[in-house]
Order: sequence, then structure tokens, then C-alpha cells
Amino acid sequence: MLPFVALTATLFLLDRRSRPNVRILALVVLALVLWTITISNYTIAFSLTLVSVLLLIGAKRPSALVFILFLASVVIASFSRELGRFISHVAMEGQLTPIVSQRLLDFGQSLQFGLDGMTEGRLRLYQTSWNAFIDNPLLGVEGGGYLSGQSIGQHSSWLDFLGAFGLWVSVPLLLAMALAFRKSWRIFTSPKHRLVLLMSLLLLGIFGLLNPILTNPQVGFGHFFLVPLGLAMNSISRRERAE
Repeated sequence: MLPFVALTATLFLLDRRSRPNVRILALVVLALVLWTITISNYTIAFSLTLVSVLLLIGAKRPSALVFILFLASVVIASFSRELGRFISHVAMEGQLTPIVSQRLLDFGQSLQFGLDGMTEGRLRLYQTSWNAFIDNPLLGVEGGGYLSGQSIGQHSSWLDFLGAFGLWVSVPLLLAMALAFRKSWRIFTSPKHRLVLLMSLLLLGIFGLLNPILTNPQVGFGHFFLVPLGLAMNSISRRERAE
């Protein structure tokens, strides 16, 4: 939920028609969200959320989003070790509080050694969920019941969902998400609003694929309710300001 809150807060912050108190509140919320992700050591969540916020601030055309994301991914992947060493050095040598120093050190080490130390284990867990889906493609290992995690990897929400429930549940969910996104896309025609919708969908897909951070209620609540609600609130605020 935190990335969606961060994007909505950024939208309010950038809107010049928003009231000053609303923009101040949005700034505080954005800072708290980024701080929460940082001290929680969610490396992937922090990286993608920060990149998305920066894109929302700097990107003027949604058509450039895919290219910028690809370029940023290449740069981060190419210099992850150097960036990790720099962050680790700052954590050890800088005059920081113990908790901030420890979190920065964990973050830097995960960038520096994560690809070597974690990729193999992650792939094994992903493969477990994928194998469960291949063996039970229609109903999954749970037969449409609740996720128990006994026969899935529990490290990728989307793969776990496929392995646990199969196509019988996954296909309707994907169709519902596509219809909700299409409906929101037609309602919110502002370029910045559509940029938030697009990035929220990308974040939902990437987070859900790389980490076990999603549950069934979160998928619906986050993408079908929170994001459109935030955009609607921003539109109402702009109209009231104009009047």
C-alpha cells in the first residue's frame, strides 16, 4: 500500500492548485512513507517507489515512461555494486543514528551482494510456485481455497497465486484488473493522473512478481480503490480551487 500512498501524495504535492495545507500534508505523508520503507529495509520497494516518485516529478509525457524505466533499470543493474559500496561506506563512516546507519548498511550490502547471494534462492522459490501451477493448472494446489503455502514458494505473490488457485481464479482476477484499469483510464484524462495509474499498475505487477507482499484483499483495495480515490480527491481539490 505504501507505494500507492506515495504516488498519490506526490500528485497532490505537484498540483499547484492544491491548497497550501494540503500540499504540506502531502509532503509530510510522502516523507513518512519513504522513511518507513527505508527503516524497514525493503530494498526493492524503496528503489521502485523512489524511481516512480522521481518519474512523476520529472516526466512530462507518459509515452516516455517505459523508456525511462528501462534506462533506469539498466543503470541500477550496471552500477549496483559501486552504489552498494558507496552506501555502505556512508553508513559506516557517516555521523548517523544507529538505526539509520544499520538500515543503510543493510541496503548497501543488499545492492552489493544481493545478486550473488539471493538470486539462486529466489529462483528456487519462484520455480516451486511455477511447478505447482504446471502440475495443477486449473484449480491449483489449494483447489480454490485459502493460501497455506505448503506447496508454493511463498516468495512471489503472482506465482504463488497461480500455484495456489490456478487459472480458475487467476484469469477472472486479471480480467477484473484490466477492466478496472480501462475504466479509470477513461475517467481520468489528465496526463499526470494517467501517469499515476500507469505507474501504480507497473508497481503492482513488479512488487507482486518479486516479493510476497500482496494478498487478495490488497490487490482489490490498492488498485481498485486507493489509486482512483486519490486521483478523484485531487480532481475535486482542483475544481474547488478553480471555483
